[in-house]
Amino acid sequence: MIYKCVDTFLIKDFVKDLITRDNEHKIGWVVPYASTYKNVMASTRIRVYDVINYINTHSSGFCSCLYRKHSNYGVVVFQKVFSKKYHDLAVRLKKKGVKVVFDINVNYVSKEITKNSTVTDRQVDDAKLMISLSDGIITSSKYLYNVYKEYHNNVALIEESIPTKLFKCYKEHKDDNIIKLIYCGYAVKAWEIKPIADVLRKKYTKKIELLTVCDQDPRLDFIEYEYVYYDYAKLPEILLRGDICIAPRNLTVEYNFGHAFTKIGYPMSVGLCVLASPVPSYIGSPAVICNNPDEWENNLKDLIMNINMRKSLAKLGREYCMNNYSLEVVGKQYIEFFNKIFLSR
Repeated sequence: MIYKCVDTFLIKDFVKDLITRDNEHKIGWVVPYASTYKNVMASTRIRVYDVINYINTHSSGFCSCLYRKHSNYGVVVFQKVFSKKYHDLAVRLKKKGVKVVFDINVNYVSKEITKNSTVTDRQVDDAKLMISLSDGIITSSKYLYNVYKEYHNNVALIEESIPTKLFKCYKEHKDDNIIKLIYCGYAVKAWEIKPIADVLRKKYTKKIELLTVCDQDPRLDFIEYEYVYYDYAKLPEILLRGDICIAPRNLTVEYNFGHAFTKIGYPMSVGLCVLASPVPSYIGSPAVICNNPDEWENNLKDLIMNINMRKSLAKLGREYCMNNYSLEVVGKQYIEFFNKIFLSR
């Protein structure tokens, strides 16, 4: 039943585009590629599909849908697309008086960003051109907000929301003899576990098992692990298999400083406590921040031995996510942003 519900998104979006009322301001979204709700790229599902649904059900003044070239819009949002064909589209839209917004959740513009990352010089130039064509920028973390403020005077920070379905589940922590650690993310990033592999292999008072939840098998050759495919439809029940989420990041790479809260927000929202590297968006949350291998070991040991600490952090984390990252909170920020964009016409 869930599959049928979520995968009607494209049908509903097409119908919504056809029946826009005359008194509605129309917002179009340009995405890297469109697919069914459960199969689309994660950032598109979070930053476009969920936002479209929220706006259409919570604001009578807006019609929000995927961009179609034969429709008319007051605002068009380009989600993480900025190659030449999108520059050309932005120019055409602006000539018709359409407001152009660039939604970007990655750092493509810092001076040294191409070092030790997959960002290319061409991407840097293309991103800067898209910025120059835009009437507004939306970013997903405070770090990125500060980066893009250097290039545009109308930048909004709207963080990524956490799906409501994750708040409907909650981990019941038990004093078991096996503690399951969960790494949830792209397989290519799972190699960032390696610097703390020795910590995870140590003998603790309880046995440690590692579960990797990824788009494909990460094929880690430095540690034993179990792999589970990242199936969005089944994500809550997959996350509930774990006890503690680990989120290590290589912060010698500038690119990684811009990451949103989402990576730890999903497991935190279902009641998992989190050990994480000091990514800026994680700091200030109930995540236990680990700055070096010794802190990873000591904090992991504390959480393993103290079930009450796990329960307390789980409760704090869930409340933090609900208060700051629920779609009700984030969706209102989008409506406020678009109200300002339309009023600036």
